[in-house]
Amino acid sequence: MYRKTLELRQKVLGEHAHTSSSIKRLASCLELKGEYDQAEPLFVQALEARKRMLGPYHPHCLVSTNNLADCLSKQGNHRSALPLYEAALDGREKVLGSDHPRTVQSKGDVASCKERLGSDVLKI
Repeated sequence: MYRKTLELRQKVLGEHAHTSSSIKRLASCLELKGEYDQAEPLFVQALEARKRMLGPYHPHCLVSTNNLADCLSKQGNHRSALPLYEAALDGREKVLGSDHPRTVQSKGDVASCKERLGSDVLKI
């Protein structure tokens, strides 16, 4: 159903907020199934579309940045995930403030990713 909805929205709406939401939903579904190789390019596509439409600091864009980082991290690609987690944190601090729950979540994501990288974090 997610694929069909995405196809219809792409056909009818083109690049639109609803289309990027459909891309994100399909990516999330694939990620939950462990199909990271299929989910990752969709997360990238959703992020790029949201950046173009909403700007890099819009809350939906920051969620997409974090979603891509999560997908990369779940694949063990922590080096690629860390700058995305940091970008989401930076944006959330600017837009939402330091004490917002999403900002606090981002702080934890950055810390967890750095912990997974261990001593390699010093080389980034």
